[in-house]
Amino acid sequence: MKTEVDFSTSPDLAGVTVSGMPSSSAAAAVEHAIDAGTIITAALKHRPCRGPALAAENAALVSLARALTGPEDALLMLLSETALTLCAADSSGKIPS
Repeated sequence: MKTEVDFSTSPDLAGVTVSGMPSSSAAAAVEHAIDAGTIITAALKHRPCRGPALAAENAALVSLARALTGPEDALLMLLSETALTLCAADSSGKIPS
């Protein structure tokens, strides 16, 4: 039996639900994650934001539009690489070169 848990009592988790877990287990799991520092939603509001990179975003959209005419797997790879580049993201398991 699936249970929807509403954690609206926590300001960091307003509207968050956990499906498929008993309510007591879901609540305990979320509280444990908050205590462990895994859920840091409130802290994200205080981090500086990067400015928009409009030229890079435009170039990415043009590149993705061109890729729409090619093979689907190439489009998905380009989409992934583009998202990583624009977000300045990296894999947590990547070993620096």
